[in-house]
Amino acid sequence: MARLLFYRDPDTAWRQVLMPWFQFWPREAWRQKRPVVFLAPDSSIIAWVKSRLVKAGIPALGIQFHAPGGLRALLRGGGETRPLALREDLRLLMELAAVDLPDNPIAQATAQEPSDFLRHCDRLEAAGWDANAFDLPEARELANRFYQLIDESGLQTSSSADRALLNKQPPPPLAQVLAYGFGPGQGGSLTLLRALNEVAESTAYCLPITGDQPDELAWRSTLELLGEADELPPPPPRPLADLAQAAEFHEKLSPTNPQLKAVITPDITTEACVIESEIHRWRAELGIGERIGVIFARDGLPLAREVSRRLVDCGLAHQDEIGHQPARRTSQNLVEAWRLYQERADADSARAFFRALRRAGHLSSENEDAVRRALEYAFNEAMTTGLDVLRPLLSRQRRGVQAGRILDEWPLLPERGTFAEYTTLCLPVLKKMRWPERLDAWEQRASALAESLTRQIQRGHYLRWLAEVCRIPGRTRADLGREAFAPVVLTTVERASPQSWQYLIFAGLNRGDWPAEQNDSLLLDTRHSARLNLRASMDSPVGLGQKCLRAGKSWLANSLDERRRFSEACASLLSHVQNDALFTAHRENPADPGREQDLADWLNRLIHAQFGRLPGDDDLREAAEMSAEMFAPEPVRHDTFPELTLAWSRRRDPRTPFDQYSFCFAEPPAEPLTLSCRAWEDALRMPAHAWQRHVLRVQPEKELQEQQPRAQATGNWAHSWVQLTGGGEDFLLCPNHEEWTLQVERQAKQVRQRVADAFAQANRGLPDWWRIDWALARRWAHQLADALTQLNWPAIRGEWSLPKQPLHLPGNPLDGLIFSGRIDALLSDTPPEKLSGRAKSVWPDYAAAWIIDFKTGGDKPLSAKQLIKGEGVQLALYALALHSLGAERVQTSLLRPGEEINAQVSLEQMLSLDEPWTRIRNMATTGKLGIRGPQRSDYSFVGEYPLAHLSIKPAILESKWQLTHAAGEDQVTP
Repeated sequence: MARLLFYRDPDTAWRQVLMPWFQFWPREAWRQKRPVVFLAPDSSIIAWVKSRLVKAGIPALGIQFHAPGGLRALLRGGGETRPLALREDLRLLMELAAVDLPDNPIAQATAQEPSDFLRHCDRLEAAGWDANAFDLPEARELANRFYQLIDESGLQTSSSADRALLNKQPPPPLAQVLAYGFGPGQGGSLTLLRALNEVAESTAYCLPITGDQPDELAWRSTLELLGEADELPPPPPRPLADLAQAAEFHEKLSPTNPQLKAVITPDITTEACVIESEIHRWRAELGIGERIGVIFARDGLPLAREVSRRLVDCGLAHQDEIGHQPARRTSQNLVEAWRLYQERADADSARAFFRALRRAGHLSSENEDAVRRALEYAFNEAMTTGLDVLRPLLSRQRRGVQAGRILDEWPLLPERGTFAEYTTLCLPVLKKMRWPERLDAWEQRASALAESLTRQIQRGHYLRWLAEVCRIPGRTRADLGREAFAPVVLTTVERASPQSWQYLIFAGLNRGDWPAEQNDSLLLDTRHSARLNLRASMDSPVGLGQKCLRAGKSWLANSLDERRRFSEACASLLSHVQNDALFTAHRENPADPGREQDLADWLNRLIHAQFGRLPGDDDLREAAEMSAEMFAPEPVRHDTFPELTLAWSRRRDPRTPFDQYSFCFAEPPAEPLTLSCRAWEDALRMPAHAWQRHVLRVQPEKELQEQQPRAQATGNWAHSWVQLTGGGEDFLLCPNHEEWTLQVERQAKQVRQRVADAFAQANRGLPDWWRIDWALARRWAHQLADALTQLNWPAIRGEWSLPKQPLHLPGNPLDGLIFSGRIDALLSDTPPEKLSGRAKSVWPDYAAAWIIDFKTGGDKPLSAKQLIKGEGVQLALYALALHSLGAERVQTSLLRPGEEINAQVSLEQMLSLDEPWTRIRNMATTGKLGIRGPQRSDYSFVGEYPLAHLSIKPAILESKWQLTHAAGEDQVTP
């Protein structure tokens, strides 16, 4: 028969139950043939009990300390053949169950993210319900299939393992069990608590009294059925019990009884300073074995990490029960990149994986560059990132064979296979990448499913299971945060409730965190939970008019129950704190800087209980300003990073010109800059962007699918198909309309056939959108060719490269500068045989030249006004380069499909301009480009800048621009 003792105060429970039990059973444990166990909801409570034992000088030799998971493992050690399913295994089985039901809408939603439905199944099973508890037939169908897969896989859940303990055959495997600290919030452990009578010769329960709501009364009445029950005497009066009671019942304390100490800070940094300061003050008053608790609403809050960091910085040992997620190691990053590459099987994930291989030292930079360029080239033709389509297109490229060989060294897993087949294929890859570190543990976990899960599964399902298994387990903390018996403990409300405290700090009391906001699911809403709880309840045989839970059932809590339990736990902690408490909150939202947060409802109730009113925004703002002033950091005596400070100030000083901190060389280059004509056009319009892209040659790594490949591909196709082939470096006789039409058709059909074959090899048809874009590019190419044939100029050369030699333009600012670039189409009124072999170095003065630049976008026709603004400079520089070679008659045109060719800006107009040529020379000779215009815009492209680049006010930039480029400046803003 069991003995139950209910307590209201953890310190009373320690003195009257726990301490006597530990004084007796360690002396008897060595006489027992079976284990003597102390059972608690989690390891933090076990650590508290051990610290009390150390303080009291009580040995615990022979006692086994367990949380529910450890006790299940102990009880399963006696020949149990069905292993417990881990969380990763259940996610995999839920995904497979959803795949098996393609016509079930709930299953299709669950296949994308199984966590929500899996949590519903966990809650129902922990409360003793099966799949039929769902109202919707689709949900019942999915849940039944899920449980069927669990059974077929030879696994079992923790709830089913607990139910099996109720039928445990004698003899009991345990001698004595003391269960402490389990309340209604641990409803999933009710079956295990009931089973303790079956698995132990004698059992004792020491459980909290939390409140008088139906779920709490039913919980207590159910446990009273296990044996004789009694209630420990109430605790002695505590200093903050009146405050907790007043807040709970919305009452007001007497003005002569001040109890509330609350600090409102502007941000979590200041709040952490407040908490650290209070901890130092209280530590001076602590006795031996007494503790200070810093209580947070839940795990994963940034404030907890900041407090722990400050305690580590000041060298204060503490017990950080919250911890934080550790950063990924290099080998884990590599495995994650490989997993995404396998799961997505596209060019973007492939580029990221091979980049990770290069960083990890498994691939050379040359090989990575070959793969990247080959995939980009193939993507520009196929306009899809799927590797199954791109792989056949690689062989046409110069480095495509090399790229294909590297891809073959890291092959994709088959789309379908058994669990054992995938495990066999992944094992050598994981060994090569050296992750996880405990590969034997991973193999052991995989073998449990490999033997029983023999069905074919999809590659993505296995890879997601692999990602969960290979993730770093648990949380990490600093060495100073691992002190189990330290007097300062960082913990959560749930962990702190069964423990006793001398001082408490309730930290981060902001709305949304105390408690976390949550809503009921449509599948298990409040009404449905109430109906199931009504069915689970019955009249208690112990106590008149009381309700208890039926055998095998537990209370199914909804979101309102969980919020109420959270508030009751907070009030209980405050009521039982033995000395003092501090309440802190911050105004700024770390997830949304600049936005102010409201206080938690519980803190508002405490403030109302103390002062009789709620704080307004002005009150909170004033309190935050006072705390910010009081805990302002000391001024920095020395600049840790003087270069950064200097760069920041120099960039924003309107009295100084641009310098090496503002997209310029520190000293003028020995030779003028040599850039392409297109780069100089960018330099005039977006100088800082041109500095990054053309001078430093850096640009952001973008995913191919984030770009706009269709518009770019159609323009590139039209541009390439209209180009003549077979002339080498010589000019060709301009073909007639029929010849040019045949060439466009031939090149267009070659591209279409090549891409269609690639799609066919991937067992896919050519997409309709690809056919549409191909037809548009074909039409544009014909229109461009038609416009060129109508000129009747005999000689033509496509992709004509400028000679890299200084311009000979006496009296012009561009004289002596070198430009590079390729002209889309260069025509002449002179027969091609008189130009070939000569025009590259010297252009005959008798031959006219017409420069054509193909455009498929919305570019405006070239004009002198546009040149002054920096637009169309590329084409004008081509013309001046030809004039430098000897051409006396040069015409220029921007040609768009469907338009006629018209000469736009004459050579004489270009030569008469002083701006922008003076500005280009100034930039080329001084190496100073600078920055101008907006750096961020939602409406137009203004350049690409590093993430760390901070915008500077346009007025400051304009002032610095005038100081840098004042010579010859026409005060024209681009």
